[in-house]
Amino acid sequence: MPLALHGGPLWKPLCYAQIGGLLAATVVTKLQVPVMYAIFVLDFKILKWETPENEPSASPINAPPLHKPSFS
Repeated sequence: MPLALHGGPLWKPLCYAQIGGLLAATVVTKLQVPVMYAIFVLDFKILKWETPENEPSASPINAPPLHKPSFS
């Protein structure tokens, strides 16, 4: 912001472009992505994010150990 306000003829346009890009990216990230998720996954059910019931979950609790400890 300081360069955008008092940066001179070279820095002001560059700063305004950067500020605009950051605002646009924030809007896309915080608004558009959740809305698209809600439309495609929750409403239309185009994408399915489910795992089959007969497969065990891949949680760290149920995962096999990487190596067996040896006590000698």
